[in-house]
Amino acid sequence: MNSLVGKQLQNGKYTLNEPLGQGGFGITFKATHHYLGQTVVIKTLNPANRDNPQFVALEERFQDEGRRLAMCVHPNIVKVADFFIEDAVPYLVMDYIPGQTLEAVVFPDRPLPERSPSTMPDKLERRCIQSIKPGCCIAMSNRKTLFCVKVLRKWC
Repeated sequence: MNSLVGKQLQNGKYTLNEPLGQGGFGITFKATHHYLGQTVVIKTLNPANRDNPQFVALEERFQDEGRRLAMCVHPNIVKVADFFIEDAVPYLVMDYIPGQTLEAVVFPDRPLPERSPSTMPDKLERRCIQSIKPGCCIAMSNRKTLFCVKVLRKWC
């Protein structure tokens, strides 16, 4: 994962600064958008999947995830800023939301007060709790706002 740190993309438009997370499917980086002077998040496929015989299907799934996330317009869902393919590798650029993951806020021995999730829209709350890993949700410092950064295949 760290081999991509420092990599420049789109002719210097973006630089991958530090890894934020990694799963079997993808890797997410905190990055810089140099033209706008903004911090962004860039997700790409896990390079370990390159040898997977199903790699083409994984690429299609990754692009589909980007399209679905871009269609989701909600104040508690991270926005897609860009999508591109460079050197045959797809990249999804999203807004950077500072804060801790829900996993860091709630686990291991820090349950949220009973009413905290009620600030989320009911449908989003149920879907986040049932379908998304806590590491894919960002809790803002006020702990009343939750951003989901993972796309739900059947929701959007």
